[in-house]
Amino acid sequence: MPGIWQDVRFSLRGFRRNPAFSLTAILVIAVGTGAAAAVFSVVDRLLFRSLPYPDADRLVSFGVTLPFMDGEFLMANDYFYLRDRSAEVFSSITSWTGMSDCDLTEENPQRLACAQVESSFLPTFGVVPLAGRNFNRDEDRRNAPKVVLVSYGLWMSRFGGRREAIGKIISLDGTPTRIVGVLPRDFELPTLAHADLVVPQALAIEQYRPGQQGRPLRIFARLRNGVTLKRAGEVAYAYVRQGLLENLSPARRAEAGVVIRSLRDYQIADVKLAAWVLFAATGAILLIVCANMANLLLARSVGRKREWAVRRALGASRGRLLSQNFTESSLLSLAGLAPGCGLAWALLKIFQALAPTSIPRLERATLDVRVLLFLLLTTFVSGLAFGLAPALATSRLEVLSGWRAVGGTRHGLRHLLTTAQVAVSLVLLAAAGLLVESLWNLQNVNSGIGAAHVVTADITVGSARHPNAQSRQQFFETLTERLRHMPGVEAVAISDSVPPNGFVHSKPLGAVQQVGREAAARDPGGIVAWRRVSPEYFSALGIPMLEGRTFREAERNSADNVVILSGSLAHRVFPEGGAVGRRVHLFRDPADFPGSLVVGVCGDAPNRGLAEKPDPEYYILRKNVADPNAGRDASLVTRSLHYYDGEAFVIVRSRARPEVVAKWIRAEVGALDRTVPVNIRTMQQRLNSVSERPRFSALLLCFFALTGVLLAASGLYGLVSFLVAQKTQEVGVRMAVGATPAQIGRWILGHALRWSLGGVAVGLIGTAAAVRALGSLLFQVKAENPLLFAMAALLMILVTIAAAWMPSRRAAKIDPMVALRHE
Repeated sequence: MPGIWQDVRFSLRGFRRNPAFSLTAILVIAVGTGAAAAVFSVVDRLLFRSLPYPDADRLVSFGVTLPFMDGEFLMANDYFYLRDRSAEVFSSITSWTGMSDCDLTEENPQRLACAQVESSFLPTFGVVPLAGRNFNRDEDRRNAPKVVLVSYGLWMSRFGGRREAIGKIISLDGTPTRIVGVLPRDFELPTLAHADLVVPQALAIEQYRPGQQGRPLRIFARLRNGVTLKRAGEVAYAYVRQGLLENLSPARRAEAGVVIRSLRDYQIADVKLAAWVLFAATGAILLIVCANMANLLLARSVGRKREWAVRRALGASRGRLLSQNFTESSLLSLAGLAPGCGLAWALLKIFQALAPTSIPRLERATLDVRVLLFLLLTTFVSGLAFGLAPALATSRLEVLSGWRAVGGTRHGLRHLLTTAQVAVSLVLLAAAGLLVESLWNLQNVNSGIGAAHVVTADITVGSARHPNAQSRQQFFETLTERLRHMPGVEAVAISDSVPPNGFVHSKPLGAVQQVGREAAARDPGGIVAWRRVSPEYFSALGIPMLEGRTFREAERNSADNVVILSGSLAHRVFPEGGAVGRRVHLFRDPADFPGSLVVGVCGDAPNRGLAEKPDPEYYILRKNVADPNAGRDASLVTRSLHYYDGEAFVIVRSRARPEVVAKWIRAEVGALDRTVPVNIRTMQQRLNSVSERPRFSALLLCFFALTGVLLAASGLYGLVSFLVAQKTQEVGVRMAVGATPAQIGRWILGHALRWSLGGVAVGLIGTAAAVRALGSLLFQVKAENPLLFAMAALLMILVTIAAAWMPSRRAAKIDPMVALRHE
């Protein structure tokens, strides 16, 4: 211990004598460890931290995958079949229908997010209500009295955290609903979606019935102790194969897959690769920091060669000298801990401000004990790593020497470290370039719609005040008529959904057929999307008409069924052209006769987001009807075309400012029914939301790439400056025998370029291997991009020249006589 304290005091005196070196080292360490801690605080909750469920490693998701379904699912009847026969592998199994908007239709109306789950949902996940109870199986039936569990946040904000709220009757979508429990504060759904309320899913069928299907469900289960994923998948697949897969057409069966995976993999499937890429980027920054610091300490150790020789001559052992080196590097790394924490905190706040809401758990990321321990460990290991190089060099300094041989110092290790910095920086730079190019392509893709000056309002009317289709229709018709009279409004439309993502109706592509043409013997596979819209839908969204016309207002009162096809669907159904004026079957139903008349063909709209090719789509007209369910003889087509539910999107194209249009919409909705909540977004916001996640990933990787380049440049500058100082005598000799200043400058630059060119060569090899992992994150960009790699390499070479330029100019101005007398 006395020796350690002596080393600490000696190191602190040395740092005080050389404040420029000390501050530079602390800054470099703080940048590397701070960035690493900030990213770790995010990815820790995604990749490493335990999920908030008991024995979470035994929770799995299971189901069938199809191209037109998001994630794995089972039809309700197949789920019941599996539930009753899978006890050998699952200790518990449950289902949920998904998320939907629901409204508190009372004073101070509020749009909420409702999760529709089975009564076994909370027990399967090991979740116990904080207050009250879970709903039971009898309450999970279609005609049972309505019950609900509220989230902790809603309980506190709406009910003040009072236990009297348990048992309270609220108006949910116009229906009296009893609060039976409060969810725990840390409760989260398996999809990580936010839920204000959890309600029974109340399926139409409650047990297995041969010949039925029911609705699609998400399935989660808890494995029995000792049962592996593989074993559970084999057993579950055997039962599923007897149900859903056997009922699919050959084309559908070829598209289908069966998936069983851990709950963690299910939750982070969309962001797992991006999280690992960012974590690898922070590792690369740490490598650059370690190389940079090792170079700084190596340069400092050469200047202290005589000091180490004297200490060794006075009896210091090699281990004692190594201890001194590691003490100095450890003190430097610990000194960077405090500013590193500050930088990590600031970066995390920036991440949370810039990041989209779709990144799981980012809003919960904090500098907690786990992150601080990671920061401490990273700092300590980094200190040992960059302290190793000077320790090895010092251990060879065994001879006390009072003279310097010209050109006698070897710089191989320092050159190798500089080459490594350039190589790693090049990999980061190339990866960032690929993501930026991908983001550029995504933001400049032709969406097929005119988003400027368009405001959308998602509105749901409750069944209490609007109990039937006529009432709901009248609400929306009155609202649109009022909005049309607002100044600057060019078009107002109603639709059951809007692009570019979110809910849209879909069906098998084979269901749409030409009238009079024999149906294909084989299902072509794929899906077709469809929407129910009012006549001004296309002008409101700026969707161009390629052929024919849009819907007419008079057709809303007609018995004829008319349809508009997207360009891609028209090409599939009428490959010979001439779709307008012909008829198509939209349903596999005998009542669909003589089919629907095609009145127009429009451009494709982004119904699968911007990164994927749009599905074929058709549009049907929202008609004026007396009663969509009147008459037992009403066809399936008529009932579907005329159905009015309580939710619709109002689309307004106006030259007025979006915030003004939003006020108009809220005012008019409130005038019609003050219990109806409104969710308003501009169409540009909807389009931008599609690119939020890739934009965030690109910005982060660009930040790390820029940090790496700056650190590499500073390391190269320091190394060349040290080289000039070490070679002062050699420069004097060269100039004494005839070398010109220009030749001296080129000689120094040549040294730096050799190191950087070696790093560029290694970096290009590493880049070719590393960017393959980015394939699924790129849009319309090939991972192997020679032009971009060449530009990144050229940039690194220019950075090298810039970093070495000033030291080389200083070398060229050295006075030969001063240099020859230099010690």
